[in-house]
Amino acid sequence: MLKHGRRRIGLFLVGIIVAVLGFSAIVMVLWNLLMPQIFNTTTVTYWQAMGLFVLAHVLVKGGRPFSALHGMKHERWRRLMDEKICGMTPEQRKAFFAGWEHRFHASASGDESSSTPA
Repeated sequence: MLKHGRRRIGLFLVGIIVAVLGFSAIVMVLWNLLMPQIFNTTTVTYWQAMGLFVLAHVLVKGGRPFSALHGMKHERWRRLMDEKICGMTPEQRKAFFAGWEHRFHASASGDESSSTPA
């Protein structure tokens, strides 16, 4: 069982490395095809493209390597909220949504008086 787990981890790591190398090549090709013509810039090497790919990933995703896990957490949270709402009476549901609406409008208008400091 342990041997099988090590193999899966090894294949996963190899897959990540191959994906980064492949996406870096795609970034290089797209950059060299588009950017010099559009913005009159120079072309980039493969390693510069890899740096651009990693930089873009960090800036866009905030350094989170596994966005799929984030989606699973979101789905779990949504399922739990659906179960909670389905178990409420109509009066409880109305009060629950009124509370969320108050929080949303208070934060959207910048009204800090209604929220408690952290």
